[in-house]
Amino acid sequence: MNGAKKKNFRETALAMLVIGAIFVGSIFLSNHFFRTQIIHQQTTLLENKLMLLLEHFPEEDSLETNTITKSQKKLLKNYIKPDNTRFTLLGADKKIIYDTSGDPKDASRADRPEIIAVAKGSPIGTSLRASKTLDKEFLYVALPIKKEGQIIGYARLSEQVSNFSKNIAIFRQYIIGTLALLFIVIAIFVRQLIKQKNEPLETILPVLKKMVEQPEQERSIIHESNSWSELYTTVNRLSTQMSSTYQAYVSTEEQFYEFIDQLTIGVFIIKHDGTIELMNPAMCRLIGVYNPVGKNYFSVFTENELLLLLQQTITDKQTRKVEIRLTKPKLSVIDLSLRYVEPKANSTIQLIGAAYDITQLRHLERMQRDFVGNVSHELKTPVTSLIGFTETLLDGAKDDPELTTQFLQIIQKDAIRLQRLIAEILLLSRDGDIPDKEVQTVFMKPFLQELLSNYQKQIQAKNLTVEILGNTEYSYQTKLEIFQPIIKNLLENAIQYSKENGKITISYETTENQLKLAVKDTGIGIDSRNQKRIFERFYRVDKARSRNSGGTGLGLSIVQNYTELLGGYVELTSALGLGSVFTVYLPLN
Repeated sequence: MNGAKKKNFRETALAMLVIGAIFVGSIFLSNHFFRTQIIHQQTTLLENKLMLLLEHFPEEDSLETNTITKSQKKLLKNYIKPDNTRFTLLGADKKIIYDTSGDPKDASRADRPEIIAVAKGSPIGTSLRASKTLDKEFLYVALPIKKEGQIIGYARLSEQVSNFSKNIAIFRQYIIGTLALLFIVIAIFVRQLIKQKNEPLETILPVLKKMVEQPEQERSIIHESNSWSELYTTVNRLSTQMSSTYQAYVSTEEQFYEFIDQLTIGVFIIKHDGTIELMNPAMCRLIGVYNPVGKNYFSVFTENELLLLLQQTITDKQTRKVEIRLTKPKLSVIDLSLRYVEPKANSTIQLIGAAYDITQLRHLERMQRDFVGNVSHELKTPVTSLIGFTETLLDGAKDDPELTTQFLQIIQKDAIRLQRLIAEILLLSRDGDIPDKEVQTVFMKPFLQELLSNYQKQIQAKNLTVEILGNTEYSYQTKLEIFQPIIKNLLENAIQYSKENGKITISYETTENQLKLAVKDTGIGIDSRNQKRIFERFYRVDKARSRNSGGTGLGLSIVQNYTELLGGYVELTSALGLGSVFTVYLPLN
């Protein structure tokens, strides 16, 4: 039974109880009133009869003689019906002189209420009680008999209540029947009234409960009531609007959390009790935790510096923006913003934090500084050389043909090196900014042979053996302007670091929807420490040798960047003194 039905039942039961109490009370009051009236009427009747009897009854003689005559007995016999009425004559001493019911003579009735009342001066004494001698209920009426103002005796007339109780019983039945009928009519009316009053509650309350429990579902009330139609229509509209609002809210909430989850910035919220209310995946990755929601922030943030910042922000109730270094789960630099939230009603949020991983940014800044420094250094050397030899020539060395030729060769070499450096810097500066190029078909073996032809002088100078392994008919679809610098720099790197009489092997094949192209040399090799940095700009394993051979330290950076532009990656396998293998993997599509 739901709440509305319980309320309806309680109200109906209470109404029936009240009506029933009124009904029972009405019966008792009506019965009492009617009984009182009947007794009053009967008392008056007995009083009149007694007074009429005393007018024709020579009571003084009887009182004086303490007996009654035969004529008096005959009068009483004709006037009094022994089955219904009883007459008693008492002397001044309240003892019986004569009683029609046969009570013994000289028996005292001084303790009877009606006699006591008259003896005390009441003009009439009445009493309704059970007779001690007859064991029946009687109505007694007593009158004083006076002579010269003094009571010389008492006359009492009584009648059995059963003689007139039939009227009371009939009236009681009539009253009960009438009130019962009235009770039924009123009960039906009240029941219908309560039902009509509670009809909207019984109908609407279950709908409202379901609306609260399942706000996403739309509810409708089907009704035929004209009196409550406007209310039901309003509730239906409310249900529709609530469902739409809730769905919009859920959608917005889902979008918000999806947005938070997709942010690259770490976001977290701490409640007043110190537990984590929200932490997005980016923040979880930054501090190396899993499923932190609901845990205390002391157990989530294990870095001492970070934990201290959180505690200070909560204690000082201030906003902070700092840059800190984390050591777990890896070394990183984060830009941390902490905002204390003032307590508000119905709000559990105490602290909102946002952390941005700027490790890469700081690394790029360092690389930028290194790049600028390296570029400045690399440009300074050939420029200084050019200026020095030019000044020497201008100072008179040009008059010596042999010395002039020697200086001009050095100037040419430095100018070529400077030109190459600038070209490679320009290549690197194009990184992700290279516009779409037309895809061309490259026949690998002729393409490699053509590139090698440009380095025959260097190859012969070192007496190197170059071998190309791969299908002679193989072709590859690619953007040639990006693909060519990759192969060119790998070849130059292999030639530059190969030992004399060494061997360079170039191989290509298709594996798992990829072009696998490897350049292997028998050069000086690279130790494991240098392998981690070999693709950095201007980084050289053997700086002196590289500079003397015209190397810039940018070739392998170009290889890596351009390979990534084509959607591939580079692998290095090398051992110190045993040579190196650079393998490029490029997608076929």
